[in-house]
Amino acid sequence: MKLPTSRFATALIALAALAKAELQVKGLKFSVQTPSSDIITADVLSPNAPEPPTLVLSNADTFKLSFTVEDDKGNGVLPAQSMLRVWDEASGEDGLLPFKVSASGKGRFELNMRRPPPQLPPTPTNTPLNVSLLLALPPHAPLNLHLLYLQLPLSEPAPIHPEEHLYHPQPELFHTFRADERVPPRIVSLLGAGAVGAPWLVLLLLVRTFPSRLSRSDRTANGSWATCARRSPSPPPPSCSSSSRR
Repeated sequence: MKLPTSRFATALIALAALAKAELQVKGLKFSVQTPSSDIITADVLSPNAPEPPTLVLSNADTFKLSFTVEDDKGNGVLPAQSMLRVWDEASGEDGLLPFKVSASGKGRFELNMRRPPPQLPPTPTNTPLNVSLLLALPPHAPLNLHLLYLQLPLSEPAPIHPEEHLYHPQPELFHTFRADERVPPRIVSLLGAGAVGAPWLVLLLLVRTFPSRLSRSDRTANGSWATCARRSPSPPPPSCSSSSRR
């Protein structure tokens, strides 16, 4: 089924316009409160300001942020992804803090320093951390707004693992190998081979000559016995018996 050319062109134009449309953030406000809900400071934020404000939080303060997400027509929308990115520009450590936005586009974020989330990057120094708002809703272009700086309390050093030293650089190992075995001179090898093979050669000669001597003596004894038997029908004289025994 083919679409009419005019309708197809209209659909393409609408998709192109939607792809170029960007989300809008309205009514950005922040506040810092004490555990008793007393407001320490509160103000309106201007995204991507040349000089973003710097907020100092203690271990008992709570940072709150509120805003509304709208499309290019001013209607509240629900982003597919919404989070704050907190990162240390010097060390490169960062953390993503996701939060929920209502179907009407109203978003609220709260950071309670009495129970800080584990995603926060470590703060070994008093260097303020960058805070950016990240929003995404396809097919709109993603939104990345730099909001402010947060100076958090110093983080506790990480506990030392008992086997941490095993992962430190170890001293280089050097191996000493013995020299390669030397091949003896050829004449020594020949003499050794001759000394090993000589007894076997002598044994082979003895084995070959001993059966021939036994067979020759047997033939001689049998011949003598037959001669004595032909000469006299009586039992052979002692000489014949002795010769046969020999």
